[in-house]
Order: sequence, then C-alpha cells, then structure tokens
Amino acid sequence: MVHTFYVPEFLFQRDLIPGINNVFDINVTKPGLYPGQCNNICGEYHAYMRFLVDVMPQSEYNQWYGQQAPNSITTAGEPSQS
Repeated sequence: MVHTFYVPEFLFQRDLIPGINNVFDINVTKPGLYPGQCNNICGEYHAYMRFLVDVMPQSEYNQWYGQQAPNSITTAGEPSQS
C-alpha cells in the first residue's frame, strides 16, 4: 500500500513505498505544530491518516529525544533487546 507524507505548510510531499527506505530533510525555521496527512487515496482508513509534526528548537529536541525509551524511535519495528 503506497502512502504519501504530506504537510501542506511545508509545500512538501513524499511517496512512501513499501520496501523502499525514504530519507529526507526539511528545514523548518518556525517552531510549532504542523498538520499533515496521507495525500494518496490508500484504502478504507485513508481519512484517518492524519498526524502532527512538532517543530522545536534543537536544544528542546535534544532534551525530548534523550527522554525517549530505548527502541521507541530509531529502532521502531525491531524486536526489543530486553
């Protein structure tokens, strides 16, 4: 199932294709919450595929990231090592 990462205020969208690792950088200079959604009619639950991108200063992000549990972000989907 192909989905599309789309944030209107960023004027950016990227197709997310199964089996393809997508990496992209977005330079957002104004902190805030930015709504996004899947922009590809992908199936029955397409209307529920909405999200928020939380843009924060680097120091605030570093603090937030340091508080995340192991395996919760960078290794999402992999078996737990505990």
